[in-house]
Amino acid sequence: MPRGVRKVIDYDLEIAKIDEMIIKQSETLTKLKADKKTLQEEKNTADLKALQDLISKEGKTVAEIVEIVKSAGY
Repeated sequence: MPRGVRKVIDYDLEIAKIDEMIIKQSETLTKLKADKKTLQEEKNTADLKALQDLISKEGKTVAEIVEIVKSAGY
């Protein structure tokens, strides 16, 4: 004996909803990747600036720093 009416599912509508959700998530992921790339570039720029400031402060040239790093085994 049936206990209730079976719900009719509109498969095409449900698939369309899922497709829409996938597109929205893909757009979000693309934006997040772009934001991450921008932040990484800003961090690299800041790191290079800090390194440049340190080199200038120490009165060394880039070649001297490279030699120091090489001689330290890095």
